[in-house]
Amino acid sequence: MSNTPTTKKAQFGPTQKDIARALGISQAAVAYALNSEGKPHRIPAETVERVHAKAQELGYRSQRFARILRKGRSHTIGAVFMMSGYHAPQERVMHLVKGAIRAGYQLIAVDLSWFTDDGLAIDTKAVQNYLIDQAVEGVIFCNIMRDPEGSWEAFLKERSLPAVALSSTVGGAIDQVTANVEAAYADMAAHHLAQGSRQLELLLTISTRSRKLGVSLRPLQQRADGFARAIREAGGTLRYSPDAERLLGLPAASRTRKRGTGPEGVVRLICNENNEADSFDFGFEDTAARIRAGEPLGDSILCSNDQMACGVFSACFRHGIDVPGRVRISGMDDAPYARYCGTPLTSIAQPSQETTQWAVERVVELIENPAERGHPREREFPCRLVVRQSTQPNPLLTS
Repeated sequence: MSNTPTTKKAQFGPTQKDIARALGISQAAVAYALNSEGKPHRIPAETVERVHAKAQELGYRSQRFARILRKGRSHTIGAVFMMSGYHAPQERVMHLVKGAIRAGYQLIAVDLSWFTDDGLAIDTKAVQNYLIDQAVEGVIFCNIMRDPEGSWEAFLKERSLPAVALSSTVGGAIDQVTANVEAAYADMAAHHLAQGSRQLELLLTISTRSRKLGVSLRPLQQRADGFARAIREAGGTLRYSPDAERLLGLPAASRTRKRGTGPEGVVRLICNENNEADSFDFGFEDTAARIRAGEPLGDSILCSNDQMACGVFSACFRHGIDVPGRVRISGMDDAPYARYCGTPLTSIAQPSQETTQWAVERVVELIENPAERGHPREREFPCRLVVRQSTQPNPLLTS
C-alpha cells in the first residue's frame, strides 16, 4: 500500500490552480473568467474562452461550499421524509429530486429513519443540524405524519426557513399540498356499488410501531370518511370494528342506524403487533384467517393500499374464491405490480407528479421572494380511479 498522501486534486478533482498552470496564466485570471457570470470582462474574451475550454477538458467543477461563501446562496432544498415500502411515497421522493434539478436547485434528501437509535426514537435535533450543515434555503416535508413537540415549527421559525408540507401533517402555519384521498375513496366505493356489490368492506391497518411513533391517523380517517360518504349517499348503513371506532373516533350514530334495504358498509381496522410484517402479510393473514373460520367475506373489499389488496387477493386465490366473480378487490397507489396480479388490480392513482411539482415551485417561490412568506397556501389535487379486472371483468374496461 502506498504511503503517498492523498492530494486535494485526487479528492476533489482539478482546481483553478491546475487550469492556470496548464494555460500559463495567473490563478486570479482563471477565477475571474470562471466566476464573472456574464459581467463585462476585464480580461480578453479570448482568454475567457480558453479558460472555459480548459476547465471543460480537465473536468473542473466549482466546489459547492466555495460557491456558498462567494455568493451567499446554496441553492439547496432539504427534503425531509420517512421512506416506506409503499409505491406512492417512494414516487413522491423521486419526483422531488427531479423537480429540484429542473428548478436549478440541489436537493438534500434526509430520511428520518437514518436518525433513529432503536427504530422508534427519532433524533430530530440531529436531522435539523444536518440540514443546517448543508446550508439549505428551504425545506419540503414529504410523507411526514407528526411533529414531535412542535420541534419542526420552532426550527423553521428560528432559522427563518420557508417550508412546504407535501402529503404531511407537520405542525405550524406552512404551505400544504395534498391528494384528495377522501374523494377518491368515495368514488371507489361508488364504483363497487355500481358493479352490484351490497356488502362492502374497507380494510385498514396500522402497526404497533406506527402507534408508538405517534403517526397521524389522518390518512386512515380520510379513507374511512370517503367510504362512509358513498355508503350513506347510496342509502346504506355502516358498521365499524372496535379498533376502528376507538382509534379513528368514528361517530357512534353510524353504528346505531337501523339496517335498511340499501347496501351495508363495514370499516375494519387491523392493529398488527408484528412490526416486521408488511401490508402484504396483513391483507393475506387477516383474510385467510376469516376464510378458515368460516366468516363470510363481503361482496367487495376496498384496501388502504395495493400491498394489502394483493395479500387479500392471494388469500382468496389459495382458498378458491373467485375474484371478481365472488369478491371484488381494490387498492390504492396504482403500483406497477398492480397491473400484473393474477387478476389485474383496480386501484387509485395518486397525483404524485402534480403535488411534488407544486411543492418544489412553491418552496422556490418562497426562497426567491421572501415577501410571499407568512401567507401559507393550501392546494389539493384529485386522485384518479384505475379500473381493472379485480372489480370489473369486462376486458374493455381494463387499464
